[in-house]
Amino acid sequence: MHPKMLLVFCDGTGNDSNLTDGITAPGGGLGGGGLMRPFATNVLRLSRAVKNTTSDGRLQIVFYQSGVGTEADFGENAVNHTLGIQAMGAAVVYKIRDAYAFIAQNFNEGDEICIFGFSRGAYTARKLSGFIDKIGLLEIENLGYFFEIWRQLVDGEKPNIPRGTRKTNIKCVGVWDTVGSTFNAINTLRIKDTNLPASIDVALHALSLQENRAKLLPTLWTVPLLGLASRGPNSKQLWFPGAHSDVGGGYERHELADIALFWMAGEISSFINIDLDFLRQSGQKRPEPWATSQPHNAYENLKRAEKWPMIEKTRLESGQIARDAQFHRSVLAAPTKLDIPKYMITLNTLKGKFGSNWEPDCPDLNLFEEHCIEEWGKAHIGDQYTCQFQAEAYSNFIPENAIKGGVENNGSVLYVARAPYAVHPGKASSKSGSIPWGYAEIYMKRGYEILTGTTPLKWVKVIGRFDMAQLKGAIPIR
Repeated sequence: MHPKMLLVFCDGTGNDSNLTDGITAPGGGLGGGGLMRPFATNVLRLSRAVKNTTSDGRLQIVFYQSGVGTEADFGENAVNHTLGIQAMGAAVVYKIRDAYAFIAQNFNEGDEICIFGFSRGAYTARKLSGFIDKIGLLEIENLGYFFEIWRQLVDGEKPNIPRGTRKTNIKCVGVWDTVGSTFNAINTLRIKDTNLPASIDVALHALSLQENRAKLLPTLWTVPLLGLASRGPNSKQLWFPGAHSDVGGGYERHELADIALFWMAGEISSFINIDLDFLRQSGQKRPEPWATSQPHNAYENLKRAEKWPMIEKTRLESGQIARDAQFHRSVLAAPTKLDIPKYMITLNTLKGKFGSNWEPDCPDLNLFEEHCIEEWGKAHIGDQYTCQFQAEAYSNFIPENAIKGGVENNGSVLYVARAPYAVHPGKASSKSGSIPWGYAEIYMKRGYEILTGTTPLKWVKVIGRFDMAQLKGAIPIR
């Protein structure tokens, strides 16, 4: 059996890729019985960019796990006590168990394991990797011992590890802003080891510089005396500008999250086969200049009733940002004058704390990041872009990565089309062309392009009404 790569993606609290972006189900938010569906996180976006095979032909198998608090019925309504589970964190152990079972059931000698997560999903990812480091991978027939072994670890006992349990390294653990106790200061798992397990080859942690909610303090990896670089050049823990979801994703505008996503993708692209072009083109449309966007003030954005239990505290006040910490280079370009400065820190705040002569330690950008900066804000599609067809739009909503295909009810044949101001392809008929834009469609009258040919594919410009004669003999893709 050929070696393969197992990739586990653990999303953050309340995040689920199966729920529509940024829409509240009937009944309101969680408190009203509905389910709030946030925008895509970096975990989801990265998981969707993984190709089927590595560059040398090995399978890449993806396991995506929704976050705690996403339990819903088939009508996308929150299940009973979802908010309680989300607040207490008791379901995290089950998330770890499920991800562990996926790896243990599918692992064979020679396989590589990569684990990613955001927020409490990052916490799940790190506890999962720590469990594998301490125990190894149980054989399928011994998976029933998982909770017994977990209890022994929690109680400080020496675990009874069944024979045949397999020891393995973990190729990579990549996380965004690890949070272990959202809404609850108690670590429900009570395994407090923050050391970086020796079995992890590549460790990557993107941290939020400007998160200011005390209940969302991050769980850092303990840095060795010689720094994470002593573990090798691929182990990094960097501070990025922005609030919690500015770094891990989840806001409608996500140019700050793009920076942390592109960093992660560039760091892992040498051993995971990722569709980097797809990932880059999923970036924020019409963004502000690179790294200059205003960060969200997460605490001030809370409703009044939500502020009291959350409490405000910067991560500088908590002592988690050390003088010798490493920062992403985007911090150097981040604004120091904020629209909502209350309870927020900037580069000037750090210099006030560490001294005016202090300068942040910023590693060089990776090659993919440099490419993304060169292409920042541009919107175009390569000829190899894979179009996904959707026969019927649900509630008149057409996802940005989907288009209608075939023949409409009125008999109009639809062809693949694009416009110069859109990243995703659309459709064209004898009447006009249209492209998906947000949650609607924009009709193109002045100029658009039709995808034609077989090999190679070619875009042909069309002005006004679509007419086959304008293609000059080229065959449109339909």
